[in-house]
Amino acid sequence: MEVIDAQIHNPHPFCDLGPALDRDLTVRVCAELALSAMGAAGVDAAVFHHPTPLTLEELEVEPIPAVRAPALYPGRFGGIVTPDPSRVTDIDEMLSQLDSRFGLLAMRMTPAWPALGPDGIPRIRNGGFDDWFRSAEKHRVPICLFIPGHLPDVHRIAADFPDLTIIIDHIGLYPPPRVPVDGHTLDALTELIALAEHPNVAVKFTGVAALSTGTYPFADLWPRLHPVLDAFRPSRLMWGSDYTRVAKLHTYSEAVNFLRYTNEVSESDKQAMFSGTIRRLLRWPYERVVELTSVPLQPSPRT
Repeated sequence: MEVIDAQIHNPHPFCDLGPALDRDLTVRVCAELALSAMGAAGVDAAVFHHPTPLTLEELEVEPIPAVRAPALYPGRFGGIVTPDPSRVTDIDEMLSQLDSRFGLLAMRMTPAWPALGPDGIPRIRNGGFDDWFRSAEKHRVPICLFIPGHLPDVHRIAADFPDLTIIIDHIGLYPPPRVPVDGHTLDALTELIALAEHPNVAVKFTGVAALSTGTYPFADLWPRLHPVLDAFRPSRLMWGSDYTRVAKLHTYSEAVNFLRYTNEVSESDKQAMFSGTIRRLLRWPYERVVELTSVPLQPSPRT
C-alpha cells in the first residue's frame, strides 16, 4: 500500500545549520532528513509545507524545500507554499506560475493563525480574499485552509467558488501541542462535518493522533472520527503525520500505524486516505511527479 504524507514541515536542523552552509546543500540536508524519517516509518512520499508566508520574488530566489526537494528526489516530495497576505499584491500572477513554473501542488492560507494578527478572519468575512479564491479557482490551484474556530465561514466560500478545491487543514481543529488536549477538543468536529454538504470541500486528516488523550494506538479517537469518515468518505480525506510539529507527542511510526493497522477502516479506504485522495485532488499522479521533477536543480540566483 502506497503511503503519502500530506503534510510535513522542514525538519528542525534545516533552521539551525547556519549561514556558512551552501544554500542548495541546506535544502538537500533538509530533504534527506525527511527521507530518513519517512524510510523508518514506511512512508513513500511526502508534501513539504513551507512554514513561512512569502512573495513571488522570495519563491524565485529562496532555497525552499517545498520547491527544490521534488527536483532533487523525483517522486518522493511535493510542495505547498503560503502566499503572504500582507505583501502579495498580485495573487493572480503568483498563482498562474505556482504549478507551471515551480511545480507546486497547492497553496496554503492561514487566516486563523495567531502569527498573522487579528485581520485574517474579518478579511475573509468581508470578501477581502475573494480575489485569491477567484484566482485559485481559475488556475485550478487547490487551497489548504487553516481556519479552526471559524469553520462556518467556509460555507460561503465553498458556495461562491464551486470549482475551487478547498482542503481544511488539521481536521478543522487547532493543533496540539500549541493547544491542550482534553475531552472536549473534538467537539468542534460537528462544524467540520457540516461542511461535507459542499462537494468541493475536503479534509486534511493531519496530526490526528496528537488529538488523543491516551497512548498508541489512540483507540479513544475512533468513536469521534467515524462521523467525519461517514460525512466526507475517504475520497475527501487525506492522511498526514505533521511529524515535524508533533514529534514530542508521539513517534512518526505511531502516526502512520494508527491508521495502517486499525480495524476501524477498510483496506480500500486506507488506500484512499493514504494516497488515492491526495493524488487525485492535488492532481499528483506518479507520472506527473516524474515529469515535473526530471529537470536538474538550478542554483539559487543569490549564490
